[in-house]
Amino acid sequence: TDADIAKHNSSHDCWVSFFGRVYDLTPLLAEYDGPLATPIIEAAGSDISFWFDEATGQPKTHVDPSTGLEEIYCPWGRYIHVPPQGPESGWATNFGTPWWDDRRYYIGLRSSSTRKVTIVNLLTKQK
Repeated sequence: TDADIAKHNSSHDCWVSFFGRVYDLTPLLAEYDGPLATPIIEAAGSDISFWFDEATGQPKTHVDPSTGLEEIYCPWGRYIHVPPQGPESGWATNFGTPWWDDRRYYIGLRSSSTRKVTIVNLLTKQK
């Protein structure tokens, strides 16, 4: 549920959700340090569906009015695996699959409500 996701709201325990799917980005943040991790840490424990295009599942894009180039929309600043605005020699492209497509970080579907369950041992009648 949203309350369960909200408990994981730090760089050492970071869950986010988008489009009903929940991701544990803690291992990603352990690999990457610096300013590109900041927007993800700030969004920890929340839903970031507004960062992504629902039709494609990829980050939203827009046209930068100053350059006229299409770029990824980063409302809280550029984050891990998002390319820089222009050509940059220091940006590595050998990371493989971006985190939003990587199944290693996927942990399940977000539930809108919880259901209480009682488990009873039929042999001992113990709850």
